[in-house]
Amino acid sequence: MKKALSVFLMVSVLLTSVFAYTNEQKIYSVDSGVYEAMETLFILAGRSLPSSSGPWSEAELQLMLSYVDKDSLPKSAQSYYDYVKSMITSDPKQQYADNLGMQFGLDAALEAYYHTNTKFNDYDKWFHSYTDRDPVLNFKFETWPTDRFYGYFEFAVQNCIGYDVSKPAGNGLYMNAINTNLPVVNGILFSTPSNGDILADFDWTVPYRAFVSAGGEHWNVMAGRDKLSWGAGESGNLMLSSSFPKHTMVRFNTFFEKFKYSLVTAMYPATGSEESQYHSLDGFKALVAHRLEFNMLQNKVGLVVNEACMFWSVDGQNFNLGQINPFGFMHNEYVAGNGNSLLVFEGNYTPVKGFNVYGQFALDEFSGPGEGRTNPAAHGMLAGVKGAYALDGGILTASLEFAKTDPFLYIRGLHYKETNDEHNDDYAVGYGYDALFRTISCDRIILERMFVTYKYGNDVILFDGKLNYEIPSVANFGFEAMFLEHGSMNANSKWHMYRKQYDDAPDVSTPTTFNPFEKDDYDPSTGTIINEHAVEKSVVLSLTAQYQIAKGLSANLAADYMIVKNMNNVADNNQNDLQISLGIKYSL
Repeated sequence: MKKALSVFLMVSVLLTSVFAYTNEQKIYSVDSGVYEAMETLFILAGRSLPSSSGPWSEAELQLMLSYVDKDSLPKSAQSYYDYVKSMITSDPKQQYADNLGMQFGLDAALEAYYHTNTKFNDYDKWFHSYTDRDPVLNFKFETWPTDRFYGYFEFAVQNCIGYDVSKPAGNGLYMNAINTNLPVVNGILFSTPSNGDILADFDWTVPYRAFVSAGGEHWNVMAGRDKLSWGAGESGNLMLSSSFPKHTMVRFNTFFEKFKYSLVTAMYPATGSEESQYHSLDGFKALVAHRLEFNMLQNKVGLVVNEACMFWSVDGQNFNLGQINPFGFMHNEYVAGNGNSLLVFEGNYTPVKGFNVYGQFALDEFSGPGEGRTNPAAHGMLAGVKGAYALDGGILTASLEFAKTDPFLYIRGLHYKETNDEHNDDYAVGYGYDALFRTISCDRIILERMFVTYKYGNDVILFDGKLNYEIPSVANFGFEAMFLEHGSMNANSKWHMYRKQYDDAPDVSTPTTFNPFEKDDYDPSTGTIINEHAVEKSVVLSLTAQYQIAKGLSANLAADYMIVKNMNNVADNNQNDLQISLGIKYSL
């Protein structure tokens, strides 16, 4: 795989080096805000949404911008065009005669976090959580060697995702009323771990973003670590969401006004990984996904087809390069024993300037004609509307979104090892679109299981509304209201084929109150529900604000009020929490 990538890059450079070209291979993160700005600009211009498969190269973003006629925008929105243009123009601060550009950067942020209910004691119980928090220091290095290559590396000084997770009180970083993003100070004053090591909350898993990028005017390939996001959903996407902290990947795309193709392969720790650096990491999980995007009907309609397969092995089996076929149909590999294919369809339509309607539909499992009843259906849907309006020197945006995911979406897996025991209770867990985020704190490996797909996972019903007002380069104010129902199924839920003793297992629908494949919940021999769980219901009201104090210096605030009924699917476990995040940041 490495040799093939090297040959591909060398040939590409040789074929294109004879042409003069400005290096536009800088990669913009999915967290940079550049896509949201470009999307708003397209809605203001009355176009269907731009390509939402990030991260994006500067060349792709410049092409997007060229499709918007500045003069066709309302006069009140034309200054926003200039603002977006300034976001995607990069020039190295140090340029050398031999066509080498370099740039060093530093972000310094001081943040404090406060909440009123310490029962919200883990990262996923904060509305603005781990991936929303800035490191106290983030050193950056960028290089532009020749006209076709770009390299990026960052070294962040930050808190890890958690420690002391086995303590009854919960995660040490979140169980206290007050906390900061200062690892040592934090450990001394607020969250000293049980072993007394004040560096226990220091994250040694750097870098989170580091990669090389090469490309041309209409193509780009990158290899390294970064976040991924495929789709224009506000609460997440059914295929790939930016909530997963990092992917170790190789990604290729080619892009034009009417068409874009993307292919990515990402590797994750095996399902059997342990919380120790002294154990062999046998096996793997590997995601292969490709995406076709079309723009049609006078640039009013966008259609997208995504397909992915999550492969796994726990016995050290090597990944088969034959499973990477840019135009193959992954489902037809027929590898249900160690893979799960997924289809996601997307569409969006902008009927008039300032208004867009969009949707996504995920298809994980279904029974076709003649197949019989083998596995329960596993689908997901997401739909919403977005609007943008230029108002008094700023841009007002709003969205309404609905999402529903089936109980067995993303988590399908069979027995990995063959067995002749039809009553075997060794159900498959962790063989779906969940992955282990593996980080290290001092001498301890931390494993957090997260979905790489929809942020809130399976067995969810969600309604979300957002209202935002931005004065470019000055201030940004936002309000969000969310209602979420989560059934008893999650990334750790057990799954089994429908066969023999499970032929008559009942269908379950979102939100669930029991798992028909969990022996403590359901007895298939008698059809009896043994144990039921409550449906967790949450209401979140969120206010955010950001103000540009001076060039490179900004302040930000997030205040979130959460009302949770039956927290953790425990009946009558009703909790409220006021969560406040306050910070100041300087970028050099």
